[in-house]
This record gives sequence, C-alpha cells and structure tokens, in this order.
Amino acid sequence: MTAGDIAHCYPEHIHTVRNVGKDISMSLHTYGRHINYTGRSEFDLEHKREKPYVIKVADDEHAPV
Repeated sequence: MTAGDIAHCYPEHIHTVRNVGKDISMSLHTYGRHINYTGRSEFDLEHKREKPYVIKVADDEHAPV
C-alpha cells in the first residue's frame, strides 16, 4: 500500500497491521461500537492458540475484565 490507499476487512477476515517503513504511519479503524465488544482475537501461531483480545481503556466501567 502507499499513502492514501484504503483497505477494508470483512468480519470473517483475519489480518495484521504493521509499518515496514521508517516514517510514522497512521491507521484509522472504525468498528461501529466499543472495541472490546467486536469479537477480536489474538493468535499465537507458534503454539496454534487463539484467545480474546481486550484493550484496557482508562476509566472504562463497561469493559470486560
């Protein structure tokens, strides 16, 4: 991808995002609801394991523990 390109993923897609350049990059992820209620997962490829991925948001009384 180059500057200004847009990519999208469907709910059944698994993806990762990384910056391979030396410059700062920015990405905007739009989920439509609180990020901890989107069914996100973290994958350990070496051990072939999947676990829920929950982001800690400061002062978020509704976030799962």
